[in-house]
Amino acid sequence: MQNEHSITNLIERLQSGEQGTIQQELWNRYYVRLVQVARNKLVGSPKQAEDEDDAVLNAFHSFFYRIQQGQFPDVRDRSSLWPLLVTITIRKAIHQRRRAAAEKRRSAPLSEKASNWLLEELRDCNPTPEISVMAEEEVRKMLDALDKDSHRQVAEMKLLGFTNREISEKLGVIERTVERRLALIRNCWSEYGDAIA
Repeated sequence: MQNEHSITNLIERLQSGEQGTIQQELWNRYYVRLVQVARNKLVGSPKQAEDEDDAVLNAFHSFFYRIQQGQFPDVRDRSSLWPLLVTITIRKAIHQRRRAAAEKRRSAPLSEKASNWLLEELRDCNPTPEISVMAEEEVRKMLDALDKDSHRQVAEMKLLGFTNREISEKLGVIERTVERRLALIRNCWSEYGDAIA
């Protein structure tokens, strides 16, 4: 006779549609270890509203939903359950990390304006959606290739059509400084172009 609280029994009951206490029991057994898995994946990611607990919560939510939809028929016992939970948790943590990095990039107001400007310019050429996305990604990569925020600011403002004088006034530097930064930006982008050619 199978133990009522064995992982095999809990999985069978979960696959047949039971929830509640079974979900809680699996949570109690695996939560702490999965938090450590997620924490290891999120090391070094920017501080954000979501953390390793959120990654594990999302992983369990996804697992419980999908197993009841019959998506994991091969999961029968602890030896197949643990690797699956680890995989889902790692994917959730990676997705969370990517989302945080994207949010950080989007939070810069000039970057958003530069992206909007690019899309407006591209619309005039009637490109396909794929070309629009590729062009926007390429501009983002070129801006990311600039190692200083001050250079990134100048490049974005130039993309938006600001003159050197307007950039110098906005940044509170002399016009010659803007010209030097533009020369460094051109040099960096030239090297970037050679690297991907």
